[in-house]
Amino acid sequence: MLLSRLPGTYVNLLIETIEEWGISSEEVLAHTHITFEDLQKTYWYVDSEVFIQLLEKSVRLTGNAAFPVLMANKMKVSHYGNVGIAATSSKNLDQALR
Repeated sequence: MLLSRLPGTYVNLLIETIEEWGISSEEVLAHTHITFEDLQKTYWYVDSEVFIQLLEKSVRLTGNAAFPVLMANKMKVSHYGNVGIAATSSKNLDQALR
């Protein structure tokens, strides 16, 4: 089975957002393979299944079913990796797609 992977910046944003709720990154990352060294890397990836588990855990810990939406509202174009970079450096959508 081929797992899809997401940029680790998504995890960093999740951690940043949940810490605003007074919940520690240690509590969120417990029982995952993600290390604090990973969080410091410029480029790293996380399996999408692990990220979904982190989102679900964040919803449980905060008691807020809208937590993923709150996190998504903080996303910047640069969180989207190469696609975001193409979008921000292009004059228009056509140029970004090319």
